[in-house]
Amino acid sequence: MTSSNDLNWILSGFAGRLPEVTQAIAVSVDGLALA
Repeated sequence: MTSSNDLNWILSGFAGRLPEVTQAIAVSVDGLALA
């Protein structure tokens, strides 16, 4: 299983490159928040 720290850098990089993105969240298939 992937820890939330492993996903944080992906989401931070994505949000940092796109000025329109103010928030990002990763969810599992069942809708539980991962990061």
